[in-house]
Amino acid sequence: MNIEGFIIIAIFCSFILMFIIVIGMGCVEFTIAHRLRKHGENVEGYIEYVDLKSARPGGVYGKVCFTYKVHDRTYTKKQTVDKDTAVVFLRGMPAASWLSKEHITVMFLPRKPSVARLAAAPSDRMRILNFIVALIVLGFLVALMLLSILVYTNSYPSY
Repeated sequence: MNIEGFIIIAIFCSFILMFIIVIGMGCVEFTIAHRLRKHGENVEGYIEYVDLKSARPGGVYGKVCFTYKVHDRTYTKKQTVDKDTAVVFLRGMPAASWLSKEHITVMFLPRKPSVARLAAAPSDRMRILNFIVALIVLGFLVALMLLSILVYTNSYPSY
């Protein structure tokens, strides 16, 4: 096998590894959302800031930074939300950062208070969308590999 073959295999393996990582992150997000629905408790929190971002395939989304307090300890988290949720949070925020901050409801796990999501957006949508896209692309690659193996094995005459 020549060097070009090794480079193609290395690139292919890096894409597969990237898809596996994205799928793993999506599975973690599904698990967190499920645990929060089942065991989560609510606490009042405050939005620090909302940042609208532009993504290439997914359109516009927002990053929301929020703080909440559990057992006299303050936690600060960032969460990705869809454009509509981010705009709603932006409309409720004051024009100046030193004015009062918007109150929100935060869901957290009682046994691990550092795991939390906004109650209005209980899952990280971008991770879930990336998870779905990665599953589709990985399934397509596996089907393409199986098809190429089938074509390769049938290209030789049988005796």
